[in-house]
Amino acid sequence: MFDRKLILHILLIVVLVFAQFFVFNQFNIADTYNPFVFIIWIIFYPTYRNEYLFFILSFVLGFSLDLLMGTGGLNAFSCVLTASLRKYFIKMLQGAQSDFTTFSWQEFNFFQTISYVFIMAFFFNFVLVHLEYFKLNSHFFYKTLFALINSLITTIFVVILYYLFQHKISD
Repeated sequence: MFDRKLILHILLIVVLVFAQFFVFNQFNIADTYNPFVFIIWIIFYPTYRNEYLFFILSFVLGFSLDLLMGTGGLNAFSCVLTASLRKYFIKMLQGAQSDFTTFSWQEFNFFQTISYVFIMAFFFNFVLVHLEYFKLNSHFFYKTLFALINSLITTIFVVILYYLFQHKISD
């Protein structure tokens, strides 16, 4: 029932949740912005793996952070929604010839990798920020700018971590 890869993904989620809560939430860049490094798991989860398990584990990732941070389901919803649109973003960057059964992250060049990470981070941040304040028209520009800046910071951290641990992340 549980294979070795599943246990490794669960352990990685636990490590990312605690790293986000205890390390990356303390960064407070300009006293406002925090990199959401935990989304690296959603971004680089293998596309050929079980999609239902991916959504369940994405929910667990977000909900675990919600429990620690007291955010009431915002991270869980944002994680699952971002996970559900991930293949669309890959297809958008790679082109219509995307075959997710044989897709590998090494097929992306550096620009595609940065673009993909930024799009995923921006979508996650946009959903999270607008849900947090729950009024789409109230300060829309300010919240979108906040999501954009936070996404840039998240992208820098995620890309650095991706290239540091690229051989570990590829599967």
